[in-house]
Order: sequence, then C-alpha cells, then structure tokens
Amino acid sequence: MALGSNRSFIALTCTQLLGAFNDNVFRQFILLIALNVTVSWLPIDGQSMAMGVFALPFVLFAILGGSI
Repeated sequence: MALGSNRSFIALTCTQLLGAFNDNVFRQFILLIALNVTVSWLPIDGQSMAMGVFALPFVLFAILGGSI
C-alpha cells in the first residue's frame, strides 16, 4: 500500500501542514504589528524588516551554537 493512499498518513500530513502554516502566519502577523508600533517612522519596508528581525537571532547565535 502506498503512503498516498493511507488515510491516516494524509490526515497527519494535512495536520502538520496546517500547523506550520498557522505558526508562520501568526509569527509574521506579530512581527509586522510590533514593527509597525515601534519603528513606523523609518522609511523601510515592514515585510523585509520583519524577516530580518526574525532571522537575526539565528545568524547571531549560530556561531555560538556551533562552537559549543
């Protein structure tokens, strides 16, 4: 039996897809609201600023995590 025809596998895949989508939408929504409130005076695109703010800890702490 192929995995695509298994109902429980399809349900699990759909659940994980919706969970990841919900997490990403919520994260983006919160970042855009926070940036709109705090740095609304800057002439920078909010979407690119939000992605930069989200990625910054991964970039900064990757070196520390790799050395540990």
